[in-house]
Amino acid sequence: SRCGKMYPFEIFMIVKTCKIHGELTESQSWFVKKQNTWRCRQCRRDYKRLQRFKISDEYFKELIKKQNNSCAICKKQESYFLIHSNKNRQLSIDHCHQTKKVRGLLCAQCNIGLGKFKDSIEYLTNAISYLNSNQ
Repeated sequence: SRCGKMYPFEIFMIVKTCKIHGELTESQSWFVKKQNTWRCRQCRRDYKRLQRFKISDEYFKELIKKQNNSCAICKKQESYFLIHSNKNRQLSIDHCHQTKKVRGLLCAQCNIGLGKFKDSIEYLTNAISYLNSNQ
């Protein structure tokens, strides 16, 4: 150090604490500049959901319960294990890109599939006709 004094390493450590869930490890925490506070992974997810889709944690839990913890299209369970990344993946919030209205919860594959078809009923109908005609 510049002053020449030796101090224990621990006095320089910042203790990161989530307001709801308590003390955090380095990998669990994110600093939110606007609020000058730390958030844990779950609080960060809830905060982003509220900011992006304007839905509360209570409404999100209600959607999960209404859909029986599964994708609205393929009925796959709420979270499933992704082998290639060693992570659990939660259901995605599906919404209309024009009205921003939340439609429901989808697994990653169904959400990507709708996106590839540009949420077009016409494209999806054509795809169904194509699949039926080529069986």
